Amino acid sequence: MRPVFPAAILFAALVTPVAAETCLESFVRLYVRGNGGPATKSIVTQQLGKAKPSRNYHYHTGKGDWMTVMIEPDNDMASLVRDGVMYFSTNKGKTWKKVRRVDGPEYKVPGEDVRKAAIEKTASNAECGQEELDGVSHKTVAADYESGQPKTRYRVKYWVNPKTGWIAKSDTTSVGFFSSQTMAPAPDLKLPDQAGKAAR
Repeated sequence: MRPVFPAAILFAALVTPVAAETCLESFVRLYVRGNGGPATKSIVTQQLGKAKPSRNYHYHTGKGDWMTVMIEPDNDMASLVRDGVMYFSTNKGKTWKKVRRVDGPEYKVPGEDVRKAAIEKTASNAECGQEELDGVSHKTVAADYESGQPKTRYRVKYWVNPKTGWIAKSDTTSVGFFSSQTMAPAPDLKLPDQAGKAAR
């Protein structure tokens, strides 16, 4: 792993490919810009090594606030970030406990130009194609890149709706790691507050 209105114009501009874009350039653009900012509701599946996969709902406002709720294993754990503060819940968001602030310099996301320059240094082995996803033909864009210290190599694949430019799914694989994320727009998303109002 957002609003319609004026943001829809910005979203369209962000996801519209440039003419004659190469497969590798498409990958860099998708990696850096993602879905362009609108609120999303995602289902994320992750697996480390031979451990049993975990699944969670991930809600993101597109403006920095988010919430994660576990699906599997079936427990009551949830985490929330609102206005630069992280909260943790042991009852699926009925009540929240403040953990820490997450708006310091160490949490600042690098700008688009910085992220683009970083991914361009290591992105390689790009492959583009067409695949069906939920009965709809999608463009697939995949490539390798390296990140972290020490450097770890990842393979990322995106499924992009050719009519809307929306990234409907992404898979990330590395040695001993797999993550899959399906994403849907959530224009009416409302995250809970610390009093425990439910997300929808």
